[in-house]
Amino acid sequence: MELYCRADNYEDEEAFDVRRWIDQQLHITCGAEILDEHLEQSPFRRLVIGSAVSPAPWQKVVQEHIHDGASISRTWALVDVPVAEFAAARKAKVAAARWQAQNAGVEYNGHQYHSDHETSLYFSAAAAKAQVNPAITLNWKTKTGEFTTLDATAILAVGEQIFTHVQDCFGTEGARIAAIDAIVEDSELTDQQKLMAINDVTWD
Repeated sequence: MELYCRADNYEDEEAFDVRRWIDQQLHITCGAEILDEHLEQSPFRRLVIGSAVSPAPWQKVVQEHIHDGASISRTWALVDVPVAEFAAARKAKVAAARWQAQNAGVEYNGHQYHSDHETSLYFSAAAAKAQVNPAITLNWKTKTGEFTTLDATAILAVGEQIFTHVQDCFGTEGARIAAIDAIVEDSELTDQQKLMAINDVTWD
């Protein structure tokens, strides 16, 4: 994509407004459609847009600009980010997906229960009491807002469900992280192949 804008003088206020406007629009999209829609609202004297392509997940937009006092010329290009950087970003994305899945809840006997850290700790304590006192009951509010009474068997079952669910989530995350590390360390792959392979590693 190429954008050309003209102002009376590069140093005047209008020129700086032009530069800010370009940055704002590029922050929204690299597509020409958005820029065309805003053309009449811009302070541009002249705007020319060349071909525009959407960046791949492993690419970023870099720009070069040239000014000659009365005009500003900027050119944008897509470049691949370093493999290590993209791998770290994908690991963070996988971790975020694990967090969402971990806290999605579990189902027992037709009821939905939270599976967050606080609930996990509470059911661990309740399970310890249930093993000592089989006659114990626990009043609990489900994810849907319903109140239910759990006996010792139910307490142990829900606690086990939460424990297993959380462990499965961490196990899935660990497997995805290991897959990313294996791709990064594969000496037979080019950087481009590594980037594409890492992009294929998702939570689902």
